[in-house]
Amino acid sequence: MILGIISDPHANLFALQAVLADVDRVAPDELLCLGDFVGYGPNPNEVVELLKERCRVSLAGNHDLTVLGARGIPRMNRIAGAAAKWTSQVITRESRSFLETLAPSASFRDIELAHASPRSPVIEYVLDLETAEANFQEKAFRIALVGHTHVPAAFWQVDGRVGLSKFPSSTDGRAIPFRVPGEPGAARVLLNPGSVGQPRDRDPRASWATLDLQTQEFVVRRVEYAIEKTQRAIQQAGLPEELAERLESGW
Repeated sequence: MILGIISDPHANLFALQAVLADVDRVAPDELLCLGDFVGYGPNPNEVVELLKERCRVSLAGNHDLTVLGARGIPRMNRIAGAAAKWTSQVITRESRSFLETLAPSASFRDIELAHASPRSPVIEYVLDLETAEANFQEKAFRIALVGHTHVPAAFWQVDGRVGLSKFPSSTDGRAIPFRVPGEPGAARVLLNPGSVGQPRDRDPRASWATLDLQTQEFVVRRVEYAIEKTQRAIQQAGLPEELAERLESGW
């Protein structure tokens, strides 16, 4: 079975449309979404509508929960807070009802799914070996899929040793594969597909990934999309200009 994994579309409709076209070309067996449907971007309702029927399992991210008014979510910075306030004003009853059915963590075929991290599904950023190792120690998963950082990465643990494989930007459109070290089933992995709608690894292309459960190959795919269309929509919505500017740099 091959899983398609997307995360953090952040109401960026044009990025999502490009990714879903790539998903259709690759044709994974199941599609999973790790959360943050909304926030930052100008098309929250369209993004929810596209994904709610496409994904076998979907999670709620911290931006989704903030827009829903969930308690205990840390305050956002000025830009994110402004986007969350705007989103809460334009989100439809149907979109809200769908997001309210989601949790920040779940499991699928013995795979741990979490928006942020297995031990802290809403807010923890897994960006370094120390944080990954703590999750390996505290949670008993073999495979975990996470988002939230907007940076594609593969953390692994083999014989007590923890490592990190990052995915450098490729300019020729090739997908970037990672194969789990060691014998099949011997390693534990924590995998992040990056962000569909707002990458933060200095590559502005939309990011998603596939995981082959048989070969244990994890492939990060980057997809070009019409960034300028999203920028114009952000400006027309009256959202902070910084949200439009940052899409060009992927940061």
